Amino acid sequence: MLKAKIEVGARFKFITSKANGHISKETAWFNNLVLDAGLDAMGGGGTADISHVWVGTGNSTPTPTQTGLDNTLAGTSTVQGSQTGVQTSSLPYYYWMRRTFRFGLGVAAGNLSEVGLGNSSRSMFNRALIKDNAGNPTTVTVLSDEFLDVVVELRVYPKTNFSGQFQLLDKFGALVSEHTYTGNAILFQDSIAWSIRSVGGQFLGVGGTTCNPSNTSYPNTTGWSTEPVTISRPSNLRSIVVSRTVGLNEANEFSHKGFRFGVGNLLTTNPSQALIGYKWDVEPPITKTNLQTLRYQFELSWNRYEPT
Repeated sequence: MLKAKIEVGARFKFITSKANGHISKETAWFNNLVLDAGLDAMGGGGTADISHVWVGTGNSTPTPTQTGLDNTLAGTSTVQGSQTGVQTSSLPYYYWMRRTFRFGLGVAAGNLSEVGLGNSSRSMFNRALIKDNAGNPTTVTVLSDEFLDVVVELRVYPKTNFSGQFQLLDKFGALVSEHTYTGNAILFQDSIAWSIRSVGGQFLGVGGTTCNPSNTSYPNTTGWSTEPVTISRPSNLRSIVVSRTVGLNEANEFSHKGFRFGVGNLLTTNPSQALIGYKWDVEPPITKTNLQTLRYQFELSWNRYEPT
């Protein structure tokens, strides 16, 4: 079984403005804490679909076991604009989607101190205390004649430049061959959208050519075989196992050198084309005849990203 990890996080910025468009206050960016409930929901243990920003007046230190804000004041699903991007110039690499949520005039009036992303029923994916430029908890006062814009940047940090070993076993568990692998994440901006839901795997592709795992580009797809996969969700809710069986009459014309896996529902709209996911090469390549079936498995796990 091949394995890889992803970390997820977000950051926020608050902007208040008057009806004439004049900006009255703007905070620096500040980070969040992704809650246990949010991580579990990504595995199918709840509703991870993020549709709202909620603000409140509580001031307790965020802890992983929380499921909501201390004292919710208002929420909105109104979106003013969106941006997307990838960051591959330096480690850690990540892909991101930025969205501006707007509260109407006076809707969020009050002394705000906490914020979180969640769904329409106020179940929170994450929570943060509002911070000043020095990184200390602070309060943002929104007046009755002011709009409040909350700028949210969701980020996904895929594991990069990984390697390891695995054993190919027969159906009785006996060793057939041993292999090494090298791999990397696939980061293509074209597939990014606002989406963190129950994580899925769209396919597990097998190819006869190299995936060039030293970079984050889309792999060579000459001589590839891609079919639907079976997804299982372990009880810990923070991982999925994607399995693919290669049948008797499939993928016999090339050695199995390269592999690729498309990740669904992590800021992705088109994972079936492997625009975001993983790829790796194996040495020596795996051979197959029409008298054999092969079963490949890939485990993807995730956790919260905690900036250092």
